[in-house]
Amino acid sequence: MAVTLARLVPDYPVKDEFIRGIRQLDERKEIPFYLIYATQILLDVHHIIRDRASDALDSLIKHTVAMDNELSSHIKFHENLKIENWPVSNDRALRELQRSLQWFSQDPVFLAKQRVAQMAGSLALESKRHRVLVHSPILCGLLLYHFRARMYEIGVAIVNTWGSITYPAHLYNALRHEGLLKGQWADMDAVQTLLGDSNLFVGERPGNKDDYLKRFLLQIGYSASAFTSRRIRPLRRLGRNQDLASRAAPRGIKGGAPVSCMFVERYVRGSGQVELSPQHVDEILSRSRFQEIGTEEDGTLMLAQIDDPNELRKKRQLKQRTKMTEGAQLPPGKLLRSLVLALGAETLEFSFPYLLMHRLCWKFLRQVKEACDLTLKELYTPAYIAEESQLPFVVGYIFTAVSEDEGGRGDFLMRTAAEVLNDIIESEAGESVIGAVRNIYGFKIEMAAEDDLDERGS
Repeated sequence: MAVTLARLVPDYPVKDEFIRGIRQLDERKEIPFYLIYATQILLDVHHIIRDRASDALDSLIKHTVAMDNELSSHIKFHENLKIENWPVSNDRALRELQRSLQWFSQDPVFLAKQRVAQMAGSLALESKRHRVLVHSPILCGLLLYHFRARMYEIGVAIVNTWGSITYPAHLYNALRHEGLLKGQWADMDAVQTLLGDSNLFVGERPGNKDDYLKRFLLQIGYSASAFTSRRIRPLRRLGRNQDLASRAAPRGIKGGAPVSCMFVERYVRGSGQVELSPQHVDEILSRSRFQEIGTEEDGTLMLAQIDDPNELRKKRQLKQRTKMTEGAQLPPGKLLRSLVLALGAETLEFSFPYLLMHRLCWKFLRQVKEACDLTLKELYTPAYIAEESQLPFVVGYIFTAVSEDEGGRGDFLMRTAAEVLNDIIESEAGESVIGAVRNIYGFKIEMAAEDDLDERGS
C-alpha cells in the first residue's frame, strides 16, 4: 500500500520520511539512508505499542469526521449571513477543506488500488481500506496535524473577521467586574486562557465603566486620540460608513500556537525544508509561549503559559545569553523532549473548535441585541445597527450608555445583558464548547474557580 500511495496518489495531503523514501526508491531505484532509518523507527513504534497501533487511525477518523461536521454546521449557519470583508476566496478555501476531508475519508490510496484492480479484472477487498494508515501511526499523526492546522487557520480567520469572540469577551469581562453574573462562562474562560489577554484586550483587562468603552474602541481600531477628556464620542455614529472609514482595522487574534504553526509550510502547504537539524528545532522552541517549571525527577514538572510580551522577550533574551555563554544548544535528545512538551502544551489551542465558539458567541450577541433593542433604539435611533454583520457593535453601544450614564439606562442595559448570560450559564450552554472538546478530542479541561482567577489577576 505504501508503494501505491507513493506511485498513484501524488496529491496525498502529507508524506512522512518512509513514504518519501519509498517514492525515491520507486523513481530512482536506489535506497536512501533516511528510508532505512524511517523503516527502523516504524518497526520500533510497532514493537512498543503493538496491537494499539491501529488506535491512531481510530482517533484520526473520529477527529476528521468531527471537523467535517463542524464545517457543515458553519456553512449552514452562514447560508444567509454574510459580511463584506470576508472574500469569496475564503469561502472557496473553506469548502475545499471540507472536500479534502471527505476525499480522505474515502481513502484515496484504496481508491487508486481499486482502479488498478478493476483494470486487471479483479476487486480490491474492502477490508484493505485505510490499510496504509493502520500500519503507520506516524502518518496518522501527520494527517491529523495537516487537517487541524487548516481548521485552525480558517477558525482564527473567521473569528477575526466577525469579531465574534473578542467583543463578547469584553462584555463578559465587564459583567464580571460589575458583579452581575451568577457563575462563570466556562467556554469563554477557556478561550481567554488559551489565547491570552493580549489577543483580546489592548493592555490589561478593563476594570471600570470608562475603561470598558475605551478598551473596546482601541480593540476595534480607534486610536487613543479619538477620545476626549470628558466624553468618548466615536461610537455615537459607529453604524455610519464615514465613521467606520476613519479608523484602522480591528485588532485580531494573532501569534497563536507558534511552535505548532512552524510546521505549516511543510505539512500543509507542501513546501519548506524537509530535514530538521538541532539548530532548527532550537529556533522553533524559542517561539514557545510556555516555560518549564519544576522537574521530572521530583514529579513537579509543569508548563506555565507566558502571556506578557515583555516576559516572552525576557525569556528569549535569557535563552540567547545562556546559549552564547555555554556555547551551544541542548543535546538533540533534550531538544526533542522540549519540542514534544511544547507541541503538547499547544494541542488544545491548536485544535480548539473556534467555529463552534464563533456560532455560540454570535447567538449570544443576537440574544443581547434582542433583549436590549428597545432601549438602544431610544438612545441611538432605530438605525443603530444597519445589518446583522454589525452585531458586535451592540457591545460598544452598551458601553457607551454605561460611560455616559444617561438616566441610569447604561446600568439597565448591563443588567439586561447579564440576565441573558446568566441564563446561558445556568443552563450549562456556557460549557458547550468544553463539552465538545471533552467528548470529541478526549481532553480533560478544568477551569479554576472565579475567586482563584480574581486572586491571580490582583
